[in-house]
Amino acid sequence: MESTFQIDSIDFRNRVEKLIGALNVYVDTHRQLAKLLEEKKIALVEMNDESLEGILEHERSVIERIGDIESERIELTEEVAVFLGRAPGSTIRLVELIMLVGDDYREELLDLRDEVRDVADRIDRVNKLNGSLVVQSLEDIHLYIAMLTGVDPEAKTYDQNGKAEDGPSSLLFDRTV
Repeated sequence: MESTFQIDSIDFRNRVEKLIGALNVYVDTHRQLAKLLEEKKIALVEMNDESLEGILEHERSVIERIGDIESERIELTEEVAVFLGRAPGSTIRLVELIMLVGDDYREELLDLRDEVRDVADRIDRVNKLNGSLVVQSLEDIHLYIAMLTGVDPEAKTYDQNGKAEDGPSSLLFDRTV
């Protein structure tokens, strides 16, 4: 089967245009997610539980929307792949499609590829920072609990011979030592 015949067809062009539309929605929805993640970072830093709860709820709905868009993107990608002579159920990578679609769609697809990369990098950076903030918050909570109880279960004390003693040690130094 000659793929240039099918690439020039109106059906193929329609599917590529639908795929481009789905990719635009995909990028926009991921931008919304990135914005929410940045808002979540601020709420974590400010320890604003009320704001954080609303952000998490909105984040969940955006992630569900991303799942729906991803299903549509996969379906459209499979349809385009079939037009290019691939087996039903197979997909095509964006970079391959860019090389095959011709000048009509090449620039738009290249721009979308760059936007997908940019938003993915943005989400990755914010996720890493949010992960660090969560770890720091847990360490702070551990410290506050230890201060309130007066003991640190992970700290060790030693006797005069340098042997570890049983039981948790006090967070405060014993001035008689």
